[in-house]
Amino acid sequence: MDAGVLIYFKAAVRDIKRTPSKPALEGVSADSVKWRYDLLSWLQRAQEGEMFKADVTTDDDDQRWVYDNIATHAPNAEVIFGDDNIKLIR
Repeated sequence: MDAGVLIYFKAAVRDIKRTPSKPALEGVSADSVKWRYDLLSWLQRAQEGEMFKADVTTDDDDQRWVYDNIATHAPNAEVIFGDDNIKLIR
């Protein structure tokens, strides 16, 4: 993501259901590449007491990735996995 481009194909965008309260592209922005990039960037620059929140659903691989990066960049950080979000406090 630092020196590249994130591409979404029409089929993925077309298949997202649109509702009045949720724009069609909101689901696309929750892509794991984007939230992982955002989280890693936050871990590298966040100060003590700051919080990161991403409205995403995670699986075991995602959670393992988060724990591995916390151990590397912020061993004292706390993480809370919700049903549809992640919260980190540095």
